[in-house]
Amino acid sequence: MANSLKESLTNLTLAFGKSVGSTEDIAETDKEVMARLRSNILGWEWIIYEAEIQGDDILFFGRVKGWESEVGYFTLENLEVSEAYITLDFAQNLYEQ
Repeated sequence: MANSLKESLTNLTLAFGKSVGSTEDIAETDKEVMARLRSNILGWEWIIYEAEIQGDDILFFGRVKGWESEVGYFTLENLEVSEAYITLDFAQNLYEQ
């Protein structure tokens, strides 16, 4: 990936970010997907619905499919731990439920 994960996700958030909590009243199956991150090595996937820059970090809301599949919050700092293993797809509505 030409850009770092931080730079790519910051640009994505500036371009398409919905503030955290803004899709609260929308069913998950109807939420627009900002991006999907995958780690084939770790077997994890992050589906981003909302993103908001908070200081030097970005707070995301979405579905995390790892040891379990759950909806919740995660940060760029959380993702940077596994940056070398993550690929990023940059498209809204990329993920079909």
